[in-house]
Amino acid sequence: MTRPILIINNKEYCIENPLLIIKTFCVLDPSYKKYDSKKLEDEIWLEKAIEFSNKGMRARISDEEKREIRRKKVEEKIKELEISGDKNLLDQNNEEIEKLKELFKIFENIKGIKNAKMTKILHKKFPNLIPVVDSIIAKKVYLKKNKSIDDLIEIIKEIKKDYKKNVNFLENLKFNLKKEHRDLSLLRIFDIILWMKGQDSEQKIIKECLSK
Repeated sequence: MTRPILIINNKEYCIENPLLIIKTFCVLDPSYKKYDSKKLEDEIWLEKAIEFSNKGMRARISDEEKREIRRKKVEEKIKELEISGDKNLLDQNNEEIEKLKELFKIFENIKGIKNAKMTKILHKKFPNLIPVVDSIIAKKVYLKKNKSIDDLIEIIKEIKKDYKKNVNFLENLKFNLKKEHRDLSLLRIFDIILWMKGQDSEQKIIKECLSK
């Protein structure tokens, strides 16, 4: 039986039973129950996104950082840039992705809010558009720094390229996960796979394909 093949950073990887892997992640990792499965209320989405990031994604956002984020008028910037929750990373060209830079800049000077925390907050609002980019995905998967906004934009562009190459694989996974009552966006499924690949565990569940 042919094993599913993923393309990540110009290499092919084989995954044994990807559906079981994602389902197991949803059960064992607190992020699904405390972050992914939680719904946002539009009028207080920022407060809830911060709360879910803290509880489910280990974001460790302090009260002072919360106050600074509230002062930055994030909602107004989103409206100004016309960023919609319906937009999909797959459909965005690089010029449109550059618009995200303007949104990310709001968080740039908040002490303690690095790119990883910021993407955890914003991904909850835009689960199809903004990936979660932590140090594992940046350094271990894409071999890039994630210190500046420019760094983050470059990583997102790389994720978009891979996401586009793997979209059929991801759609099949999403379809089967939904039958199991696990509702995740295509981008979040890809996030989880990238994160697990970056973990480079002894089990090597995501293996480089040395032969076809």
